[in-house]
Amino acid sequence: MVDREPVLVIGASGRVGGEVARLLLARGESVRAFTRDASKVHALVSAGAEVCIGDLGDRASVVRALAGVRRAMLLSALDPPKLAHAPLFAEEARRLGLLRIVNISGKGAAAEAPVEVLRWHARADQALDAVRLPVVHLRPGTFMQNLLEDAGSVRERSVLPNPFGRGRVPWIDARDVAAAAAHLLCEDVPLPDCPAITSNDCVTMADVARLLENLLGREVRLEDRSPAAMRASLLAWGVPDSIAAPMEEIYTFYREGNRPESTPDFQRLMGRPPRGLETFLRDHLEAFR
Repeated sequence: MVDREPVLVIGASGRVGGEVARLLLARGESVRAFTRDASKVHALVSAGAEVCIGDLGDRASVVRALAGVRRAMLLSALDPPKLAHAPLFAEEARRLGLLRIVNISGKGAAAEAPVEVLRWHARADQALDAVRLPVVHLRPGTFMQNLLEDAGSVRERSVLPNPFGRGRVPWIDARDVAAAAAHLLCEDVPLPDCPAITSNDCVTMADVARLLENLLGREVRLEDRSPAAMRASLLAWGVPDSIAAPMEEIYTFYREGNRPESTPDFQRLMGRPPRGLETFLRDHLEAFR
């Protein structure tokens, strides 16, 4: 462990935050993993991370997490109350004089965005900008890892559920989001304007099905699911409606023919192309087989 102040990773128990922490540890950085559940970060503890248990909505937790920290990554759950905690974090970050904040936002985040969850992200982004600290908002597209939620259907029935209709989706591998965040947390890396990072694959679910067919060597059928039906499924799986409702809105946004584009921002930032959808599917093919 290096003898320097830790990098705070908020959301360390998630797929992006956990990978950011792992990458930082591999570079020899000290890492403080902020989580509400210590049982979800055992692997990070074994790798040398310090764990801070708390909640972003609790000021004492935030103060404790930020003690001695100069660099931090903020990743809030896709939930309005949790995104609303950004102002509290921003206030304490300003008071303690953080030198670098990497905030995981969303592609298309804006006050007038057509999708509510992007308006939530915009409000969180604005709260961080208001304290005038060095901050960059990473704005990823749709995580390829979301496709793994339907791997069982492909494996057991050769059916790929499709809530997006004919809409094109700006996919990004969560591992590339984590790589970009870890890169930006390094002290010697200039902070760019808000990168909207996607892969080079802005494609439909029919394209995803064709890729799976080629890789699996068998037919994969698309099964259309309305956004409302997907919302009902999420609720049945125990997902709160504060998350299921905006997911329905996202599905509807793509089904209505909005045409998000791939961006070159990841290549510019990292000096390499992002992982493609075929690479992602190859890496996780056993889940679909």
